[in-house]
Amino acid sequence: MLVRWSPFNELMRFDRDISKIFGSQDFYPAVDVYEDKEKITVEAEVPGMKPEDVEITVDKTVLTIKGNQVVKDKTKKKDYWRVERSSGSFVRSFTLPSSVEAENIQASYDNGILIVHIPKKSEVVPRRIEIKSTG
Repeated sequence: MLVRWSPFNELMRFDRDISKIFGSQDFYPAVDVYEDKEKITVEAEVPGMKPEDVEITVDKTVLTIKGNQVVKDKTKKKDYWRVERSSGSFVRSFTLPSSVEAENIQASYDNGILIVHIPKKSEVVPRRIEIKSTG
């Protein structure tokens, strides 16, 4: 699979680094992308979120997943020893190849994993043309 360089992804990485420095608690779900002959699959970790908290859109060749992860108010409880769960809104965008059927994208949610199935167009099988002799 060919991975395209995206300046937008570099900008997002820079934004995450700056957010860490200044203590902002943005949430960026881990994402796996893989493909087989029939489809491309995107799996995003969104534990504790409900399907209605996540929005998936496709605009031309860009698939965007966005949502808002909210961790219960930590100030109500005292004596925390460690807080590692982060919260905040997130946006993840992926450039899709022209070989997919964007109108047939389907999504499901299973045990904290958002699964997006992006079907590929049925490929035209090349056929050999026989050359007949006229003489």
